[in-house]
Order: sequence, then structure tokens, then C-alpha cells
Amino acid sequence: MISTQQENTRRLAWNEGHTKEQTTLEAVVNQLSSAFRRLYHIHLPPEDGTPTSTRTTMRRRAALRNFVVIASTAMGRSLGKALQSQRESRQMNTCAFSRISDPPTMAEIGKFNELTIVDAVDHGLYLDGGELGNILLPQRYVTMDMLVGGTVEVFIYCDSEDRLVATTETPKGQVGEFAYLEVIGVKPNVGAFLDWGLSKDLLLPYREQGNFSIKTGDGLVVAIYLDEHTNRIVASTRLHRHISPEPPEYEANDPVDVLIYGDSPLGYKAIVDKKHRGLLYHSETNDKLEEGDRFTGYVKKVRSGGKIDLRRDPAGYKRVEPLAEQILTQLETAGGRLPFNDKSSPESIRETFDCSKKAFKQAIGALYKQRRITITEQGIETVAANETK
Repeated sequence: MISTQQENTRRLAWNEGHTKEQTTLEAVVNQLSSAFRRLYHIHLPPEDGTPTSTRTTMRRRAALRNFVVIASTAMGRSLGKALQSQRESRQMNTCAFSRISDPPTMAEIGKFNELTIVDAVDHGLYLDGGELGNILLPQRYVTMDMLVGGTVEVFIYCDSEDRLVATTETPKGQVGEFAYLEVIGVKPNVGAFLDWGLSKDLLLPYREQGNFSIKTGDGLVVAIYLDEHTNRIVASTRLHRHISPEPPEYEANDPVDVLIYGDSPLGYKAIVDKKHRGLLYHSETNDKLEEGDRFTGYVKKVRSGGKIDLRRDPAGYKRVEPLAEQILTQLETAGGRLPFNDKSSPESIRETFDCSKKAFKQAIGALYKQRRITITEQGIETVAANETK
């Protein structure tokens, strides 16, 4: 089906064409009538008094009047029929067009696209990139199930010669996202090269490095964007320029993807769901977090300016039940015993159960009250394991 915008565009074009046809027809008829009227007056008796018989004058007038009417009508009808034929042809084409599905949209550089395979050659497959033209999927990514006429999901980027190319590999980030990437090389006055999971490294231009002193082996949180001047995918450490302008729409306790990119006296700075800014207060976690740490956090509050206050763990007692079931599952996997109790360190609890020590204590307390586990100096045990001692 054609979109509403296409339908409106088509109707507007038809109306404009119809108006132009009417204007053209009227203009031609008026010009013909004007010419014949001038011809009619030319053949009238001269005004200088040269004698002309009345009968001759009347005959000329009658003949010219008939000529004007007949000629104008005939020409108008002929032109009208021609324009009507053209209009009917256009309507037939429009009807045919309305039965055709929407044309494929243009492929987006730096993102995953589902593209149609249009040709197979020795060195790979050509995919329909819309206005970008055909895009090559190199042979090393082609599988037996990829056939001409079918579709394939690919990532589009520029190769080392700045040619658009497709890949089935998955990069560590797409255009419009943020990612923690490792520096694998630095070229003076050009920039740093980052490993983002593809055969061609991602350039972090020198101008986009801000105040960072970057060297090989460093890890950085960067924004990935498309340079409009060169059509190249590049990175930037100037994260604030690439934060989404859309206001975040979250409710308290919503789970979100959190990427830590810095620290402050109040807490850890974070990118939320790859597009918003957030802050995880130090009071909300005992974890020692570093740049590049990524985890599922929870919304505490969305401030009026769009910044998001975060929690490390879900709020309230609702978190206890699923955590208790998780602990039971891990106990059963470990044979009924685990070396953790309320005296274990917050770091070891986080690493093993991905929760705070407070939440862990609440969960094992609930399991103990339900008589499903016992708590000892050595750790926690299922009741069945304790009875087999």
C-alpha cells in the first residue's frame, strides 16, 4: 500500500496537472478567437469612406463570423479530446501505481538494514540500497540461503577505500549510539583508531578527542555518528553533543541499560539506553564502578531537565522474590551449598548474584523464614542438603 504522504503528493500533482490543462485549453481557445476577431475586423469596410456595397460587407461579416465560430469550436474540441486522452492515461498509470507496494526505503549508513538481494556475482551479492545504489556484500559473508530476490539483514559502512559495503558482522555500536571501545592505534594529527568489531577500525578524529590524552590500549566511551561532510562513520568523546534531544519517558523503577562514562562527587555519570544522560548516586550503590561498566539499572526519578537519577538495584521489596528464586537455583546448581552469608563482602555478592548486599540479606532472610535454606558460619545451604549431613 502507498503511504499517506505519497497519496497526498499524487493527488496534488494530479490537481496541478488538471488545472494546467484547463488553463492551457482556455488560453488556446482565447488566442484563436482573438486572432479570428482581428481577421474579421480587418475585412470590414475601411473607415476612410472608400465605397463598399452594403451587401458585400454583410456577406463578409457573415462568412467571417461563421468561420470564427466553427474554427474555434473545432480547435477547442480537438485540443480538449487530446488533453482528455492524456488525463485518462495519467489516471490509468496512477491506478497501476496504487497497486504497487511502497518502494524500498534508502539504506542507512552505520545501521542495520534489511535489504533485497538483486544480483549474484563472483565476489559476492549486490543489495538494493535505494538511493544509495547497489551495495556489495562480500563473498566471505555470503551463505547458501542467500538467494536473489530474498532479503538479508546487514550493517552498512564504508570500507578502506570509502566505498559503501555490507557486512553480517555485528559492530559494538551503531550510528546514534554510545559504546566503550579500545584504542588499538594512534596516528599523530589524524586521530585514534578504535576496535569496534569490524574489519575496518573506527576513527576517532583528533578534533573529537577533547581534553583526552589518548594512547594505545586505552578504553573510551564514545559517541558513534555519521560525518555529514564525508559520509564516514566516526567517533567522538564529546558525548554531550550526541545526547538525544527527545525527553526521556520513564516511570520509577523502570529497568534501563546503563553505561558508566565518568565519576563526580555526587555519583557515577552514565549513558542511559544509549541516548540519555543519567547519574547513579554514590548513596545508591557500594560498588566500585569504572568507565565502561555496563549493567541493567533502574530509574529512580526523571528530572525536569531530562537528566535521570538511577538506582543500581530495583526499589522496594518486590525485588526480593525473584532474587530469592535466583539464589535457590544457584544453590541447586552448586549441590545445595554456597559459601555466602550476611558476612560476605558486597563485592563478592555483586559478582556472584548481581545484587547489593542489602538485597541479598533480604532474600536469604525470606528463604530462611520459609524454611527453604539454613544459614551457617560457612554459608547457606538448602534444607535438603543440611538434612543429609
